[in-house]
Amino acid sequence: MTGATSATPEPVYPLPAPTGGDPRFMHFYEMDTDEPEVAFKSMTPLVGQRIGAWGTPGFERWARHEALRIMYVNSFRRLGERA
Repeated sequence: MTGATSATPEPVYPLPAPTGGDPRFMHFYEMDTDEPEVAFKSMTPLVGQRIGAWGTPGFERWARHEALRIMYVNSFRRLGERA
């Protein structure tokens, strides 16, 4: 992935919702890039290269899995100095 430190984003940190409602979890992906939205948008095509293009059985199983529930998506750029 362009701008990432590895082929996949750094660890996903699932944080359970304290109320038990929706969304049930928040997942944070850390990407070493100054363009987080560009990196985020590159993820689906990269998955397609590994498991099959949009519309293939492999991609459809991934994109439309019965347990998948996406409520909200956003990207943010870290401000300030990096440690």
